[in-house]
Amino acid sequence: DARERYHQKLTGKEISRSENRVYLRKDGSKIHVSIDDVLEHDKNGVVTGIRTTMVDITARKLAEDELVEQKELSIKLLQSSTAPTFVLDADHRVIIWNKACEELTGIKEPAVINTSVHWKAFYEYERPCLADIVIDGRIDNFSNLYAIYEKSMILPGGLHGEGWFKNIGGRERYLVFDAAPVYNSKGELIAAIQTLRDITEHKRAEEELGQSFKKLRITLEETVNALASTAEKRDSYTAGHQHRVTQLACAIAREMGLPEDKIEGLRVAATLHDIGKIYVPAEILNKPGKLIDLEMGLIKIHPKIGYDILKMIPFSWPVAQIVLQHHERFDGSGYPLGLAGEDILLEARIVGVADVVEAIAFHRPYRPNLGMEKALEEISKNREILYDPVVADACLRLFARNEFTFE
Repeated sequence: DARERYHQKLTGKEISRSENRVYLRKDGSKIHVSIDDVLEHDKNGVVTGIRTTMVDITARKLAEDELVEQKELSIKLLQSSTAPTFVLDADHRVIIWNKACEELTGIKEPAVINTSVHWKAFYEYERPCLADIVIDGRIDNFSNLYAIYEKSMILPGGLHGEGWFKNIGGRERYLVFDAAPVYNSKGELIAAIQTLRDITEHKRAEEELGQSFKKLRITLEETVNALASTAEKRDSYTAGHQHRVTQLACAIAREMGLPEDKIEGLRVAATLHDIGKIYVPAEILNKPGKLIDLEMGLIKIHPKIGYDILKMIPFSWPVAQIVLQHHERFDGSGYPLGLAGEDILLEARIVGVADVVEAIAFHRPYRPNLGMEKALEEISKNREILYDPVVADACLRLFARNEFTFE
């Protein structure tokens, strides 16, 4: 063989050769060899021989074969995945469009493979898919393309988007998209992979639940208002009192930075804080003169009666407890339990301050209104004594900045 190659080179039939061959070792294992032939010349340019270089490339060949196997395995895994998935190369051409993607979109692989028309599976007009945005690296128009969108918290360079799509496989669907870049060993972007999830049924159920919850909230609000109205009809002098207390209590809570859900519970409790007065004789509630001890004792049981009325209603907030505690005072001098400081629910401390301000500022059966100045003077004088200083200060700030007025 060597003699034949030498003759070919001498006759000019072959100038050089480079090839890979596989040989067997004595133990039967394979060895991959790279063979390179180069002609040797004397100083006159006459061919004098041939130099053959043989290099063992077994390790490199095995590594290359392993990479090929890994690539083939990755492609097979993507193709057989139950998650709808497609892959674009760096030029936005589809290189993988798996079976699950076919089933979801109704578009077969041959219609999109090696093309850039994948957008037709999702949109009525040409616009980038999430994988296209990943490849281009531009997210300036990202917010206009998806109802919900964000950068991936897990994959560097990845994106997340979701929303309703009018015609996916012949029906309206809510799809969740996730896309991420694929880099080679040099760090160069070579592709982008995009997965899809159809959560239409979940989204519809979520929306129906939201509607049911909204109706429930309306029913609850109507019930709360009906209960509050029942109490106020028995006490003409305090008509509107619960509404005004609710206004101020919610304003104080927002000034303090309480979350909206907590404020909603406070609103319900403030609206119902005097519901227990329906068990107090109307003659006592509307008595124009000073109450005797027995009558005052009956008045003081209204927080407990309100608690008993409300405790069996499954509110999402501690409404009954707030109603029970709204006459407790920061120094423990209140009623009916004599609680002090933070043993009193924060919401009850807020309702307590709002209740005092409204009671002093507006007309009562036993006296004319004393005005807002007197009401705020009471809160300022007794902050940290009768009233939580944080709540009192929030209330005083609202009026000092003229940010609150009773409707």
